[in-house]
Amino acid sequence: MAKTGSKATQSGLYECAAMFCWEKMVINKGRRIPPCKCGSAEWTLIQPTAKATKKKSAAKKRKRTTKGKKEEGGFLDSLFG
Repeated sequence: MAKTGSKATQSGLYECAAMFCWEKMVINKGRRIPPCKCGSAEWTLIQPTAKATKKKSAAKKRKRTTKGKKEEGGFLDSLFG
């Protein structure tokens, strides 16, 4: 159970621990936990977030092209060449 003013030890979805208050908030790891609108100072982590997987950059996926250079022996050159 996390308290207002402390830092979140894990990123995720937190829910207010007060009875009949269902306030939910996403808090990132290391951020200070704010008080609830109802005045409660306690939060419960109900859904931790998973670590994001590293995505390959689009530049690495793309095949390198030569911009600005005219290709020789293209289709039109064979027709009108």
